[in-house]
Amino acid sequence: MRLRITTTFAIILLMSGIIAQAVVQAETGGSREIPVSELEDELTGIEKELTGLEKEIDVLLEDLVDPRITSLSVFFSSQNIRGQVPASVQIQLDGELLTSREFTETDRLVLIRGGAIEVYSGIAEPVSHNLSVECFLASGEPQGEITSTRKAIFKFEARRAMANFLEITLSQDPVKKATTYKMDARHWSREP
Repeated sequence: MRLRITTTFAIILLMSGIIAQAVVQAETGGSREIPVSELEDELTGIEKELTGLEKEIDVLLEDLVDPRITSLSVFFSSQNIRGQVPASVQIQLDGELLTSREFTETDRLVLIRGGAIEVYSGIAEPVSHNLSVECFLASGEPQGEITSTRKAIFKFEARRAMANFLEITLSQDPVKKATTYKMDARHWSREP
């Protein structure tokens, strides 16, 4: 707010300086009269220059107050899982490994009951991202073997100066008789 007042004040000072210069020249019988259109053109040029500077200052202030990184939390949940349970998950962000997590017995119970587990908490740039998720499923027995995997890629836009959340949900199709799984993603954000 203070910066905007200062910029407005600078515009007023410049305009009054140009007008004062024109008045002084007119009163002293300056060698050349400055037409009003020339003054208006000069004033318009100065206003454009000040507008550009104001935009640059806004960007610099935004970077100072609101850096070009944002928080990112990724959760994994499941719905309607029968027979197989999630054993681990591997998540990549833009082709680079973000996290790899092997689920504990407690994690598996949470997932079977439809709960969510935070698998990553960190930072990301506020741009478009590709999130690749691979889930490894095991038989329902303790220490069960990996029986299948599901992989999906999701696109999302991390929002600047926001806490960004992604929930990856693994679900089993209740209609089909075969064990068909799918993954969905939901992205939301809020101010920290």
